[in-house]
Amino acid sequence: PRAHSDTLQAYPICNNSSTGAPWKSWPTSNQWPIVQCEVKDIRYRFPYNGHFGRGSSNPIESIIMILSLELTGVPLIDPDRGFVWPKPEFVSRTSTRSSAILFEVSLFSSGEADFILPLGLYQWRVRQLEKAAGVNKCLIGVNVTDFYLDREKEKEDLRLDPFESQIGVVNSVEEEDEFHFQHSGCNSLMISYPDTVDTSIASPWEISVSDQKYNCPLPPCLTDAQKDIVSAILNKLEEDQYVSQTFSAPVDTRQFVDYDQMIEVPMYISKIRERLKNDYYTNIYSVRSDMKLIRDNCLKYNKIDSDVSREATNLFRTFSELFHEKLHDSATQIGSRQSLDLKIAEASSRESPDSEATPVSEIKRSSQRMGSPESQISIADSSGNNDLPREFRVKVGNDYVTGSPDEDTITNNQETVSSPEVEASGAGSIDSLLHRDFNLLVKVGNHVIKSQH
Repeated sequence: PRAHSDTLQAYPICNNSSTGAPWKSWPTSNQWPIVQCEVKDIRYRFPYNGHFGRGSSNPIESIIMILSLELTGVPLIDPDRGFVWPKPEFVSRTSTRSSAILFEVSLFSSGEADFILPLGLYQWRVRQLEKAAGVNKCLIGVNVTDFYLDREKEKEDLRLDPFESQIGVVNSVEEEDEFHFQHSGCNSLMISYPDTVDTSIASPWEISVSDQKYNCPLPPCLTDAQKDIVSAILNKLEEDQYVSQTFSAPVDTRQFVDYDQMIEVPMYISKIRERLKNDYYTNIYSVRSDMKLIRDNCLKYNKIDSDVSREATNLFRTFSELFHEKLHDSATQIGSRQSLDLKIAEASSRESPDSEATPVSEIKRSSQRMGSPESQISIADSSGNNDLPREFRVKVGNDYVTGSPDEDTITNNQETVSSPEVEASGAGSIDSLLHRDFNLLVKVGNHVIKSQH
């Protein structure tokens, strides 16, 4: 809320919209300087006059994304824990239909600090910072990477450039007039830059500890099974000739010349397929949101009672029915970009190094059994030969894991590895092997760490 307030002050026209200051209506029994939310809906708007102030002194110059949020978690406030921000954990807030807290926020390109972050990124940054503080909880002198938007670069997509810096001072908590701004840690860190006298202020969730910046967790993605189901649903929808001709490809703006002036974010089925392929979606509901956008764009550009609007409505209705039938039960499953499917890159024989390696198709780990202590890795020989290699090399994301089984059980042309000794390289490899019965020999630089998982 505190960082959100800074954005509203910089762009005061936003206070006149429905996406003003939501914290003013929150209960005051406990302070909520940081809250956990779930995105319930997304819509887009151009920065048109009278709403987002194109004619104001500080106009918004990008498309606005309006998020409908439901508050799902609140922080635990402990002023004596040694940091001026809340512990990066949240207590679930159970709510009924009548007690649910729903509100909207507007996101757009600006030079202000982010006031909405993915939960995993927020928690990782704060935890790494607290870890770097050590037992004395001293952050002065910790090397961090700060990020700034370089607006002077002439690029269509602006990016945040990293700057190596150091924490100089941790500002004490100032008394805030707004109840829910207190103990947020917003702008609590004074950052200095090497070889310069320049300083700036930052919040703990805006910076990364320098020696950990490349270990930042990747966002979740759909499982292979979920992507297959979505693709099958799209195939089913495109069996309809009208759907394939009308909604599969982008709208021809040479024929509909004002389309880009009326539709903020065009969407079509082939773009959804591209996003599936590139692991763009973090959960199945984001796929449904894009299908809803196809319908909403159609209703916005065309007359509501037109044939194309009716077809778009029927398209989304049919997708929603298939979605709830085939995907709703898998909503809590999360894929890994490091990854749920472990493809064998090479296989060689330990006992006969000169002999030709037995072809091995793949190692698959079922996403449905990730958390099961009984889950195992199966090595399937596509040739039907049970003389499987005694050594293998597995590609895990961009890393490789080499190892060999200590125990084998040959059943139905499969070898079940119950306790392999594995050498892993990179944090991504380690994460992808969690929940397995492994002895890990992890090489980190010149150090080797052995651990039981």
